[in-house]
Amino acid sequence: MRKWAESHSIELRFIRSCETTQNGLLERLDRTLCTQYLNLIWLRGLEELNDELQSWSQTYNLTRPHNNLDQFSPEIYGNENH
Repeated sequence: MRKWAESHSIELRFIRSCETTQNGLLERLDRTLCTQYLNLIWLRGLEELNDELQSWSQTYNLTRPHNNLDQFSPEIYGNENH
């Protein structure tokens, strides 16, 4: 990863383990993913897990209503004149 980042002029910055103040958004996403999705389904393997995560990610990020978008989905909000 370091070689790839250097070849693309990307500076890597790492957070300290268990420092929730440094990775709060990731911690929240992790909690949401587990409590609202993964705890509710049974999976038969890693390929199925990957497929389910891709589907959930699309819904979570694009089609569900967001509080900070006046309860519009990003798709609808982007197409409206706000």
